[in-house]
Amino acid sequence: MAWRAGKVTAVLFLDIEGAFPNANPERLVHNLRKRRVPAAYTAFVHNMLRDRATTLRFDGYVSDSIPIDNGIGQGDPLSMVLYQYYNADLLDIPKYNEEDAEAYVDDAFMLASAKDFPSAHRKLADMMCREGGVENWTKTHSSPLEYTKLALINFAHRCKNAGNPPLTLPRRTVQPSDSTKYLGVHFDRNLNWKVQQAYAVEKGAKWAAQIQRLTRPTWGITPKYAKRLYTSVALPRVLYVVDVWCTPVNVEFAGPKTVGSAKATKKITSTQRAGVLAISRGL
Repeated sequence: MAWRAGKVTAVLFLDIEGAFPNANPERLVHNLRKRRVPAAYTAFVHNMLRDRATTLRFDGYVSDSIPIDNGIGQGDPLSMVLYQYYNADLLDIPKYNEEDAEAYVDDAFMLASAKDFPSAHRKLADMMCREGGVENWTKTHSSPLEYTKLALINFAHRCKNAGNPPLTLPRRTVQPSDSTKYLGVHFDRNLNWKVQQAYAVEKGAKWAAQIQRLTRPTWGITPKYAKRLYTSVALPRVLYVVDVWCTPVNVEFAGPKTVGSAKATKKITSTQRAGVLAISRGL
């Protein structure tokens, strides 16, 4: 939408240091009540996270009981849901037009659109430093940011010469990146998805080579299990959110006017062919 209006968009990807171990149970319970979670569930979480202790054991040594007064049980399926409530205040930081925020567990970003990148960066810096902003959230939630891992992308249409300036924050200057990985997908500043497509093709080639090693005639697995391995493990990893970074080819316009991700589709087809040859042990 911003590109259609002739604007640009700057996105700052946040990296929360020690998200689950640093989570404060009391703050979590406060957030659950704030979001009007039923009292029975809130009480269950409160009781689950209090009066905890652990011991350290190594080389025949067992330590005394060590009380734990912080953190959410990482690895517990419930911890994913609980952290969604823990960082929900991040989504309330954008207050003005052309400001937005998204978060999935400990992966979050701040977004700002404007007529140029300096204006968009001022909005990002304001969201970071304003009262109730990201800086304030990190202090009240005991969740410091890993500033060396912040990623900035200045999204602009490939036909728009908008520059690529850095973002200046009170603690450091964040240099822009041409691409970054968010929730397993590589985003590039022109959204042409070339980095993600190359990553998917490379991953497919590696999986095909691994399956080929497992299907050697003398001691390898049978084609039945090789196919199951390829369809249940390899393909889902290669085609992860493929509907985002790969547009289906429109066969009605064959030739130089082909519509869709023709080049990426051709490479993925070659990768799938290598997988089929590995499964069938063909030449």
